[in-house]
Amino acid sequence: MINTINLTSEEKHLIEQNKSFVLSEIIGTLIHQLKQPLNAIAISMISIETKVELDVINNTGLTKITNRVHESLQELSLDLDYFKEYFIPSNLIELDILYLTKDIVKLLEVQFSKYKITIELNYTSNEYYLQGYKDKYQQILFYILLNLKNYIKELQEKEDNQDYTIINMDLDINNDNKIQLIIKADIQNIKLKDDLVATKIILEKYFKGSLEITINATYLEYKLIF
Repeated sequence: MINTINLTSEEKHLIEQNKSFVLSEIIGTLIHQLKQPLNAIAISMISIETKVELDVINNTGLTKITNRVHESLQELSLDLDYFKEYFIPSNLIELDILYLTKDIVKLLEVQFSKYKITIELNYTSNEYYLQGYKDKYQQILFYILLNLKNYIKELQEKEDNQDYTIINMDLDINNDNKIQLIIKADIQNIKLKDDLVATKIILEKYFKGSLEITINATYLEYKLIF
């Protein structure tokens, strides 16, 4: 693994463009995630006001409501901390790939469900570790999944198709003893608008890895090797 990453100015520019796209999408997800605890707090406050007006509030009822508000504030704080960690430049460390992948899937599943997209993560072991850069792994996976979501969304609108689409993610160790992640969706007649140049650069430069894209009449597949 290379500790000092040498990039050309063009490569740096492509990676920053890639990162900007992902961040803009993630901000939308953050706004959606924050709505639930904020709505819960608003409902609790209305409940207090109503009970005060009706003069039916007591210490037990007030305690229950304030506890709900406290729980919602904790959830809000956790959500903010959760997003704050993304894309903070990281040093070369040992990465728990399964944990990071689950984390990203969890973050995206609510947003994806709006477009009737589900993500299924399959793995045969609980131990997938490698030396790498956390922020760059996040960037790679976010970019591919968000691109795939946009392809599916575009097809749904074009063909007026409201069926659910499943994105399968298969995490495994290949014959060369390297971590392999295959991301596949059964979608038809896709024309790639992005050949993921920046993603390939990140994989090659930061992980000595590779990306293969397979596209045919019935599915689109990304094979990532780390």
